[in-house]
Amino acid sequence: MMQDYKDEISSSEELQLKVMNDIIKDSMMYIKKNKKGRNYENRVNLANERNKRKLQKMKKAAATEANANEDSGVILPKALRDMDSQQRRHVKQAQLHRKYEEDHDIKHRDYGDGRAKKKDPLDINNIDISNDNDPSIIPESRLDLIKKMFTDLLPIITESAPKLGYQLQNEKDIGSRRGKFRLSTKIFPRTYGRNGVVNIAIHDTSEKFPILSKDFLNDCLYLPTDMFEVLKRSHEYFVSHIPDHYAPNTYSGEGIVFIGGGKFSWLSLLSIENLRSAGSKLPIEVMIPQPEEYEPQMCETILPRLNAKCLLLYEIFPDIISSEKTKKKDSSGFKLTGYQYKSLSLLASTFEKVLFLDSDNISVLNPDVLFHSEPFTSHGMILWPDFWRRVTHPMFYDLAGFNITERRVRNLMDKVTPPEVYTTGGEDPDTEIPLHDREGAIPDLSTESGQIIVDKKTHFKALLLSFYYNVYGPRHFYPLFSQGGNGEGDKETFIAASVYYNLPVYQMNKPVGVVGHWSNDDYEGVGMIQYDPIIDKLNEDHYKKEILRRINEEGDDFHYGKMDFFNYLNDAEARPMFFHSNYPKLDPISLFSENKLVDPDGNQWRMYSDQPDIGFDFELKQWQLINKYFCSVDEPFQMRYLEDSNVSMEKLCRAIASRIKFLHSTGIRFNYDQ
Repeated sequence: MMQDYKDEISSSEELQLKVMNDIIKDSMMYIKKNKKGRNYENRVNLANERNKRKLQKMKKAAATEANANEDSGVILPKALRDMDSQQRRHVKQAQLHRKYEEDHDIKHRDYGDGRAKKKDPLDINNIDISNDNDPSIIPESRLDLIKKMFTDLLPIITESAPKLGYQLQNEKDIGSRRGKFRLSTKIFPRTYGRNGVVNIAIHDTSEKFPILSKDFLNDCLYLPTDMFEVLKRSHEYFVSHIPDHYAPNTYSGEGIVFIGGGKFSWLSLLSIENLRSAGSKLPIEVMIPQPEEYEPQMCETILPRLNAKCLLLYEIFPDIISSEKTKKKDSSGFKLTGYQYKSLSLLASTFEKVLFLDSDNISVLNPDVLFHSEPFTSHGMILWPDFWRRVTHPMFYDLAGFNITERRVRNLMDKVTPPEVYTTGGEDPDTEIPLHDREGAIPDLSTESGQIIVDKKTHFKALLLSFYYNVYGPRHFYPLFSQGGNGEGDKETFIAASVYYNLPVYQMNKPVGVVGHWSNDDYEGVGMIQYDPIIDKLNEDHYKKEILRRINEEGDDFHYGKMDFFNYLNDAEARPMFFHSNYPKLDPISLFSENKLVDPDGNQWRMYSDQPDIGFDFELKQWQLINKYFCSVDEPFQMRYLEDSNVSMEKLCRAIASRIKFLHSTGIRFNYDQ
């Protein structure tokens, strides 16, 4: 009976919305009645006191109806749980930022016309509570549970620290740096065997390319025996000490996550605008890593209008996030930067089911439906492919304790054709079978982690393990996952952790596409196209049905080509879902200053001239959004990276207007081969 009441009251969106609207209506009426003779803050404080008294009465009424008091575990509606702490959080956050700005002498751009004043966190009009999914309303208890989870995790991470590691990929003269790390990590130079660094793309099918077998991959990056043993002990310690589950109510609902900071805050905002334009209604969280990267206008004014909010990693995790300005050493003993923030953000987000997007990754199709469709509902994680074959070091599997058998279970990406069609049974598993086609290994292809969708409930331990792989990524696990190949970074940590725990992962079959333009006889790609997994799964199911039919009907006359599956999925109908606009990024300042928008003769050209038909002119839309923010008369755009650039906004806006005029005049011819 009690559980039925909890479910009813916690799921009643209508009740929550009514309560919130009634409270705010009463507040505004109260302020209006008391307008004369009192200053603004006194009026708001009186309204808040009135709300608190009303809130307490409603709590008691709800508890009485459930035949229980507040300590008995009654789960009140979200609106009631949050209302009494909401105003306090806004005031506290504003005070913290004001103190930080005073300590570091941070000044905001002053446009001199009074139109761009900093938002007053005390103003009750600034709290948008018209939507029950408003991400600006996060129960403090939920953030407290996330903080506690990391408080318990940090000692395990620290105790697992490997004492031996590789030099970084672009690090030189490690001898001069050895002293800095001698108390924590002994550094080994990267030494390669006969096969060196391997970069083989999916379309590289010539016989001249080697079989990526266990023996071949063992002769790439050299892994010293001492380091192998250190990493093995570290891995064993970590996986044997982490929890199986997170505490109840730690996460809830579905949402989308970005990482901001510097120009990445602008890129996240651009991507969020595209999401809303595509029809997405899910709440959004933008992670801000450093205090000096906080953007008051974006976080306090712009994002709430878009059903989005900033989450401040440096406040949630002060022990593992340190200021770039102060360069204080983290009390945890390690420092997170760059790629490593992604795995942290997945765990820090308050959503239970998360779509993570890189800040420069733009949705051209509404992704909300993915959470309630195959293949996500049966797999709990979807990953998209990179251009490159997988070259993970065989000794990683040994040190981590993977059980890789000698049996071949797939042919590259083809996991649906029965293996007996393309195997004889007499192949030498260590030399004649690709390592990553064997049972228990991580499947080809390598991962492009600009988009990840994951259910924390099913893949929680995998996310913890991927966090470990990222904390000790640059000097330890990244080199083992990619062996110095293209894109070395966090991208393989998510699938590696999931395969370790035998958790299902749906790897997209449709190869990554490219969008760009021609420069004389050279093609210049500017972005990666990733596709809709719903259509991809339907294509996979159709291929499986068709291949089994052919095998049954054709018998001994059936012929199998090793690229049949790839060619079918590559040519099958697909819907672009994401344009990962990473080379170059859609930052107007760098695009103009680095002459990315003109050809060698100085004439403007389209960067996305061969875009597929997605129903609109992608490049024109981005520049219209750029103009909306950078050149607004009513609400001047304030971002710290703009201040640091010292750019003339007048000149920038003239260039933006010229760009839009050019795009309007040229039109676009869709590429239907994408």
